Amino acid sequence: MDADTHCEIDDGERRVEFHDFGWAHTRGDGFMFLPKEKILATGDAVTNGPWNNVADANAGGWPKVVAAAQQLDVHRSAPTKDLDAVSVRLSQRTRSPGSLE
Repeated sequence: MDADTHCEIDDGERRVEFHDFGWAHTRGDGFMFLPKEKILATGDAVTNGPWNNVADANAGGWPKVVAAAQQLDVHRSAPTKDLDAVSVRLSQRTRSPGSLE
């Protein structure tokens, strides 16, 4: 999948966007974005370290997925691994797929 597929929920006070930018860590990678708060939940597609088993990853698509997520107006990201460091900026996660290393 090359294009972003997404849906939105808006209750009049808060909007939540769910994005599918394609296959990175797994075929089911998804992102949840709170545009007002500028927070992106990245799941296992972007983590705070080398936490992922990449046996089922798409190494060619992973950087493209992260690049697509970086197009959102994000100030903070929240990965699902190593939750002690959830405030790491998404823009710092470009050296290797799914890692700051």
